Amino acid sequence: MKGKAQTFTIKMMVLLGVLAGCFFLSFMVGRYPISPGTVWDIIRSQVMYVKPYWEETLMTVVLQVRLPRIIMGILVGGSLSI
Repeated sequence: MKGKAQTFTIKMMVLLGVLAGCFFLSFMVGRYPISPGTVWDIIRSQVMYVKPYWEETLMTVVLQVRLPRIIMGILVGGSLSI
């Protein structure tokens, strides 16, 4: 039984890693391609102080357009898989 539990854990970790990778890569697609590092910094700037080096437009695109769509896509995909 221990082998099956360990295999399941490894599969879940890989799938979560793929999901996280797709999450950050999806920000690079569109009219304003944004690097994953910039996305990470913009999201972090909402929680802690990060000196802004990006344009205000990029922050608006990430926080008000792409982030809600990506989160909604993840939630819808997860609910359809049940």
